Amino acid sequence: MAIKEGDAVNFQTLLRAAGNDALALMECADPLGDYVAVICTVHFDGKEYIFTPLAKLFEGNPYKEVSPNLPEPNTIILQGEELCLHEER
Repeated sequence: MAIKEGDAVNFQTLLRAAGNDALALMECADPLGDYVAVICTVHFDGKEYIFTPLAKLFEGNPYKEVSPNLPEPNTIILQGEELCLHEER
């Protein structure tokens, strides 16, 4: 499974915002009314600050919620600009 184009664009936005000191960690309500920690970009339009949420932080151990999408053993993968053999460990 490849990373979706929109996710890659959001990640690049996050990197640019971090480089410009334009990130905020905010507490926001989810649709159920529970509060979650959210990483937002910050933009000042001349009158007010605009916060755009980009990522939610995990509560608890993230390794219990997600795992990386690793390729099958012994397949060729692109790593940076090099082709590498993903070997089983």
